[in-house]
Amino acid sequence: MGGSLTSDLLLFFGSLVITTGLMIAVHRRLTVERRVQYNEVAGFIFAVIAAVYAVTTGLVAVTAWESLSTSRTTVQSETNSLMDLYLVAAGLPQPAHTQIQTTTRQYAQTVLTSEWSLMTHHHQASPAAWTELDSMSAVLASVHPADEGSQAALDRCLDRLQEVYDARRDRLAAAQEGLPGYLWIILITGGVVTIGFTFLFGLSTDFAQAVMVLCLTSTIALLLLLTHEMALPFTGVLRVRPDMFQEALDRFGGT
Repeated sequence: MGGSLTSDLLLFFGSLVITTGLMIAVHRRLTVERRVQYNEVAGFIFAVIAAVYAVTTGLVAVTAWESLSTSRTTVQSETNSLMDLYLVAAGLPQPAHTQIQTTTRQYAQTVLTSEWSLMTHHHQASPAAWTELDSMSAVLASVHPADEGSQAALDRCLDRLQEVYDARRDRLAAAQEGLPGYLWIILITGGVVTIGFTFLFGLSTDFAQAVMVLCLTSTIALLLLLTHEMALPFTGVLRVRPDMFQEALDRFGGT
């Protein structure tokens, strides 16, 4: 399910509050004098855990960013191929010329007004959009070019239509993907362990330690929230929007 800025802020500040509460509870049971004794051992273990956790979260964040970037490129490729199909169809004989351009507009409208909502909220595709693509495929299959110009236009239309099919399948697949649940368990558990180890250090003042612990918590929380949003290319705060389909419709209307 997609996130929102409000829920992300609540999670962020909630993590700070929970961390503060846990740190106070630990420090009440372990005095500064006792915690100082753990500094050397805890510091060594913390360095190893923090290094492993940093590498892991970094790799996951990069993967999530690539997923978001790829999804945006996929939508752009779909709309670009759709607009090319509309323009190249002008070289087809009638009635294929009009049929392809009309159905192209209908497909863009269906994706914009119907399928996008189905895709983002229910992870489903619009049957009408598939029908419109199949209809264009049938129209192109029925074309019998009378000259080289019509043949060239038909070949280009077939190529552009195939590109739309491919990009559409990639878009629908990306909408159903996300980081696996077990990976989130690893990331969250690793973050809790990393932060928890800082409770065992003994500093001269609790305030200084609290500041450092909360800074670490803020960094981890922000990174996890950012990764979560990037891993939801069509529903997160950073989601890909259907603006390019609206631009295609505007272009079709002015052609």
